[in-house]
Amino acid sequence: MKAFAITNKGTEEICAAEINELIKTKTEVKEKIVIFDAGSYEDICKLIYLGQSISKVALFLGHFQFKDDFFEQLEASIKKSDINNWLHEGLSFKAECIRHGEHDFSSIDVVPKIGEAILSCSKHSIKVDLKNPDLQIFAFVTGEGCYYGIDFAGIDLSTRDYKIFSHRESLNGTIAYSLVRLSEWDRKKILIDPFCGSATIPIEASIWQTGFPLNYYRKEKLVFKKMDLGFDQKKFFEDLDNKAKFPKKINLFGSDMLLTAVNSSNKNAKIAGIHKGLNLNRIDIDWIDTKFEENSISFMVTDIPEKTKMSNSKYLDKLYTEFWFQADYIMKKKDVVIVIACNTVEDMQKDAEKFKFKLEGQYDFWQGKEKIVVSKFVR
Repeated sequence: MKAFAITNKGTEEICAAEINELIKTKTEVKEKIVIFDAGSYEDICKLIYLGQSISKVALFLGHFQFKDDFFEQLEASIKKSDINNWLHEGLSFKAECIRHGEHDFSSIDVVPKIGEAILSCSKHSIKVDLKNPDLQIFAFVTGEGCYYGIDFAGIDLSTRDYKIFSHRESLNGTIAYSLVRLSEWDRKKILIDPFCGSATIPIEASIWQTGFPLNYYRKEKLVFKKMDLGFDQKKFFEDLDNKAKFPKKINLFGSDMLLTAVNSSNKNAKIAGIHKGLNLNRIDIDWIDTKFEENSISFMVTDIPEKTKMSNSKYLDKLYTEFWFQADYIMKKKDVVIVIACNTVEDMQKDAEKFKFKLEGQYDFWQGKEKIVVSKFVR
C-alpha cells in the first residue's frame, strides 16, 4: 500500500532516510512530501508514533495534477478513489488541507469541497464532526499537484508537547532533529550544543538515540487508536515502548549562557521523558574549554545567535570568534562535524578557516515561511 508523509521544505531527504530507517521501504521525494510504500497499516502507525521529521502521515487515496477547475478535479478524483472502503453507516468524519505555493484558492476553500465530495459518493449515512471524528481525510496541495488520503494521526506531528518552557529563538522540533541527522552523528560519540536555548536539539538527539517514542505521552490523541486496523494495538505500543534504551554513559551535552534557559531546558527534557539521557548546564562560550578535554569532541550541532537590527553586532562578532577558538580546542583534529543554524552566515563563518574548519555544504531548511540557513563544517 502507498502512503505519504509531509515534512519541512529542505528536509525531505532526511525525512526519507528516517522513514527507511523505521520501516525499511522505498521512498519518492518531492518538495515537502515523501511518498513511500507501507507493508502494513502497522508500518504507518509506527512511523507516526516514532517519527521526528514529519508533520503528517496519511494512507494514500489519490493524486491529481491540475491547472484549471481544481474543485471539479478534486471531486472527480475522490469519487474514483477507494474512499468508500473506509466509510460505514453512522461514521463521522472531517477534512483538513495544507496548501503550499501560489493558488487562487485557500486551504479553507478546499476543506468543505472534500466534505461535499465524500458525502455525495458515500453509500452510507455519514456525518461531518469537526471535534471528534471517527475518520480524518487529509489533502496536501502543492504546485500543480494534490495528494489526499486517510490521516492516521489526526494531530500535527511536528508540534512538541515537551516545549512548555520555550526560548524566543527556539527551533521547531523537526528542524532540530534534521540538524542532528545532517551531522551524521553515530549516536555513540559525544555530541554537544553550546547554545542550547530550550534544548530542542539535545532533546531531539536524545529521543533518536534512545528510541524513546516521540509521541509516548500523547498516544491517546492519535486517531488510529480508535480505528480497527487488524493488529493488536496494545502489543504494538508495548513492543515499541520497551525498545527504548538509555545509554550507560551520557554522551549528549547542552549548555547555554543564560541560567533561565538552562532551567527551562532541564524542565523540557524531564517533560519529554529523556532527562536521564543528556546533561544540560549553564556555561559561557569562553568557558567551554574547562568543561571538555582538548581534542575530545567529534560532533557539534547548534543554533548560534544571529545578527538582527536589534542585536549588538560588536558583541556577536566577538562571540563568533570565541566560538571558533573554543571549537578548535575541544574538537578533534580530524573526522569532525559542526552543523550550525545561522542566517548571518558570512559573519559567523569568517574565522572558521583560521582554525582549519572547512565548509562542506550549505542547506536551506524552512520553518514555515522562515528560511534557516544551515552550514556544515568538517575537518
